[in-house]
Amino acid sequence: MSSTTNYDMKNYNKILNQYLQNKDKLFLANQLIFLLDFSTPDNLLHSKIILENKLIRDIYSEGEEVDACDLRIIFFSFLKNKKQNELIKQLSLKKYQLIPHILTDIDDTLFPNPINIKYINFSGKDTSWLKNKPYPGIKSFYKCFYNNISFNPAKYSTILTATPEFLKKRRFDDKNINEILGKNFGFLSGKESKIQALWDSILGTYKGYGILSPEPNSLAKTKFTKFKQYKILFPEYKLIFIGDNGQGDLIAGFKMIKYDPNCLVFIHNLYVNNEYIFDKKKINSYKQKRLYFFDNYLSLSSLFLKFKLITKRDFNIIKKSFISDINKVGNWLNYKLYSQYIVKKTKKYCHKSSKQITYNKRTQIHKY
Repeated sequence: MSSTTNYDMKNYNKILNQYLQNKDKLFLANQLIFLLDFSTPDNLLHSKIILENKLIRDIYSEGEEVDACDLRIIFFSFLKNKKQNELIKQLSLKKYQLIPHILTDIDDTLFPNPINIKYINFSGKDTSWLKNKPYPGIKSFYKCFYNNISFNPAKYSTILTATPEFLKKRRFDDKNINEILGKNFGFLSGKESKIQALWDSILGTYKGYGILSPEPNSLAKTKFTKFKQYKILFPEYKLIFIGDNGQGDLIAGFKMIKYDPNCLVFIHNLYVNNEYIFDKKKINSYKQKRLYFFDNYLSLSSLFLKFKLITKRDFNIIKKSFISDINKVGNWLNYKLYSQYIVKKTKKYCHKSSKQITYNKRTQIHKY
């Protein structure tokens, strides 16, 4: 294998073309074994990143949706337990230096996606921001986070979602996700089959969570399982999970911090029916080391600053972007939530001939 900065794409393309011809997933598994045997830690990490992010997209682009797979699927679906255990030992021995890496949910975490139909609760709930619009400051948040990672191939995030495996292809081309995370991101889906996903919805409906609403404990169990598998594949990552308190993320988050002593969990406190789901008293009752709640991406940035995941300069950049995004949306704003960030404009002078208006601007900035 070549160096990390000059990954041998000819070798990768050869592997891809051979797989597209024979659809032999065991062949891909053997390529992973080869990488472990002959790669240096940094080269191995880069190779794993490409198998996580690029492989499945290239298979999709060839129209081979059924046979699409990535690093996790190769490792846990097509290697026998004995070989898995051998490779797990090698992965831990060849791990690169510890690198922060974000695992993020989608709906109500990257952007609100509330379904406003009574008794139905299979998507998002949050009404604090415009539906299907990236949360204010989030694009700058990710950009600043990546700027603090020294290993260039690791400047990406991985989605950890309840979206079932058979629906994940459409998420790769989601405009909002690509705007926020870029086109280079990993994807850990929910249930593996349509039957499993349907059973989750039936169980959730039966237990009173809403029509077609997945059962939260089952969703949490699936996310935690995928989290553990991801940690095995990437022992060099300090995992940071960002989710919300709508559908099982909090339950999964508690399991994550108990399982992984280096993990951090941040839970978005959703705003539903003109109030936050958790008040301060409730949040304090959930208080745990390495598990935190946030209202928006400015407050999340203050937590990242606390853990030295971003710099003070980054925080100021995110704050500026956060305020700018709020003021772009015009009169929609929920005044109760955003009044302290609104730029007040006072008419000062109007030149009749040019019809230009000059404003004095005063920005009120909430302090964290």
